[in-house]
Amino acid sequence: MAESAPEGWTVARWKEYCEDHYKDKNEGDGLAVWRGHSVDAIKSMIGDLKIDSIIEYGCGRGAVLDAIATFTKASRAVGVDISEGQIARAQELHQHKDWTFIVEDFEAFKKREKFDLVIAFSVMLHIPPTRIKAFAKKLIASSKRYIIIVDVEGEAEKITRPEAAQWWHDHRSLFKGCKELERQMVETLPLCDVFAMLLEVRK
Repeated sequence: MAESAPEGWTVARWKEYCEDHYKDKNEGDGLAVWRGHSVDAIKSMIGDLKIDSIIEYGCGRGAVLDAIATFTKASRAVGVDISEGQIARAQELHQHKDWTFIVEDFEAFKKREKFDLVIAFSVMLHIPPTRIKAFAKKLIASSKRYIIIVDVEGEAEKITRPEAAQWWHDHRSLFKGCKELERQMVETLPLCDVFAMLLEVRK
């Protein structure tokens, strides 16, 4: 049975947690290594696919979005995050690029534009089971062609860190049999319980 969000969990409280947890402008070496392996996996999955526009949900400081947009030579890149502090830092770090960064919760984000690639990097583990299907639908609705997810997996829908609202989800089953998709490709990364998933949306 799926575990619900921690008692008193709300979007507002999650936003407050993010603002406090990520207020430090400096990132640790561990996060840099994890992101480096993940970005390499994303690049490998993309290969020579034609990607001209990208959106990332839960973009944080924009490091992954910038790396993939640069790699694909995309002309348009949009980052969405619930944290005002993270978005402010992304705008500061990438002010020389023509990327767009928006403060918004994914369910409140109503932009109807579709993108060649949709990225969800280390974000689904922060979404409670009660909202995970809505997030999956948002990824599909935002994509013209491809979706890439990098996350952790384990015992489905188990709360791993209640104070940080982190859950494992059964990602393969979440998208299995989805009529909007025509392909799933999963690659396990050289990090504990981490995987990258490429989903291809039907034309």
